Amino acid sequence: SIRSTRVSSPLISHMLSPQFFEELKAYSGFREEDTIILKQIHEAVRARFPAVVDDFYARILEQEATRRILTGSGQAERLEQVERLKGTLREWLDEVFLGPHDAAYFQKRVRIGEAHVRVGLRQPFVFGAMSHIRRLLDDEIERVTRGDAEKRRRALSALAKVLDIDLALIAGSYHEAEK
Repeated sequence: SIRSTRVSSPLISHMLSPQFFEELKAYSGFREEDTIILKQIHEAVRARFPAVVDDFYARILEQEATRRILTGSGQAERLEQVERLKGTLREWLDEVFLGPHDAAYFQKRVRIGEAHVRVGLRQPFVFGAMSHIRRLLDDEIERVTRGDAEKRRRALSALAKVLDIDLALIAGSYHEAEK
């Protein structure tokens, strides 16, 4: 069962509910066949996760607006924190591709959003970060599906849907925090 999050209005309550998650999947057209294609390509794409994660965190460290959310007081502490966060991102990537895209997946995305709010990451950077991840993963899907245009089309479509759903759920946490 999903534990409820604190909410302050019926709209926000609905946005962070399991029912909303199911509605969002239906509206996005995210179906079982999307989960299947993501699972099929996972192992091939997963081989490049370390490079994706390194690129992602290099971008964070380059920008003052994102670098400042790191809480370590010194360079060594910040680098240690980044290494922990890299592990979290690799886990998130596995979940995106493997699912299951169920109530537990939904709840974890809400907690991810809450964590981003808590550390003070401004919402536009969340959208920018997701865009960057999408481009990196799109490139990997292009690479691993070379020669199979239909598989590439289905995989890119499934990835777009699941990342949009994740982003919507994470953004819901920002809406709640504004109340």
